[in-house]
Amino acid sequence: MRSRGGGGDSSNSGDSSSSVVDGRDAKPMTVALIIKDCSPIIGFSDAAMSTTKIYIVYYSLYGHVEIMARQVQQGANAVEGVEAILWQVPETLPSRVLEKMKAPDKANDVPEIRPEQLLDADGFIFGFPSRFGVMAAQFKAFFDATHEIWATQALAANLLESSGVPVSMGEGRSLLH
Repeated sequence: MRSRGGGGDSSNSGDSSSSVVDGRDAKPMTVALIIKDCSPIIGFSDAAMSTTKIYIVYYSLYGHVEIMARQVQQGANAVEGVEAILWQVPETLPSRVLEKMKAPDKANDVPEIRPEQLLDADGFIFGFPSRFGVMAAQFKAFFDATHEIWATQALAANLLESSGVPVSMGEGRSLLH
């Protein structure tokens, strides 16, 4: 199986606090790639290949992870035979809390994913911030909602590679050393 996981920028000289993408700060995020079967993403023959559908599923409160997800989509779509589609997980915070947190509106061009839609993809890239060393609660709620899919082993052949990347200085140091 092919898998790739990602995290911080190795050229960043150890500063994992942020980088600038499209004029906005881009915080590091956790990325996990899952490929459903053993077929390669990139073929080595000249024969016509079917399109490999990759779902990029993310959660972004302030837009930092969204920026990175869009960059990942752009890179994945540059690979011949790959179609990368953005999805966001549902927000679990009430609107009044989001207003108090001064969170921007969610991207209206990216649909929310339902767990059963995972079955339509050949692979997944998951992106989410970490909070106190664990994934954001919104993403955990989405993963918890996939229990019926896992109970039937519909995604049993998947490989998960994950890289924990801190969102703030000092968070998750044990993951990086």
